[in-house]
Amino acid sequence: MTTLLSLVLSFGLISGLFSTAHASWFQEGCANGDASVRTASGHNANYVQYTERRYGQDGMKEKIVRDDEGEIRLDLIEEKSLSSESHNGCVPGQDYGFASWREVSYRKVVLRREDGKPFSKHAVGVSNDLLTITADLICEQDGNSEVMCKKE
Repeated sequence: MTTLLSLVLSFGLISGLFSTAHASWFQEGCANGDASVRTASGHNANYVQYTERRYGQDGMKEKIVRDDEGEIRLDLIEEKSLSSESHNGCVPGQDYGFASWREVSYRKVVLRREDGKPFSKHAVGVSNDLLTITADLICEQDGNSEVMCKKE
């Protein structure tokens, strides 16, 4: 019982020491105006998705096709920064601080299947040959990290 108590106390002490550590983090999300093409990359999610729309007697039906495995290649055609901000701050009396940033950009992208197979004819924005999907995206990237500071 004493060994179990010692183990629990040791684990609690170690967990407490390491819970104050700060790792860097970032996440980016992109979408076009009707959200038929979306991408995400970073620490929380990584995917490319596109939408297929079918029209019939019952109206429109949408199917979201999501690639988490890297089977769809995303080629960047054009990129423009729309806004950017960053903040840095040191903790008074310490040799570290924190930085954060937010960037918003426009990107024209082309999606292609890595295996060269065509997309469905129902994919929104698909080319006439069914081999590519072109989209204009607005992207937002947010992040933060620990930074070194001169201790005063």
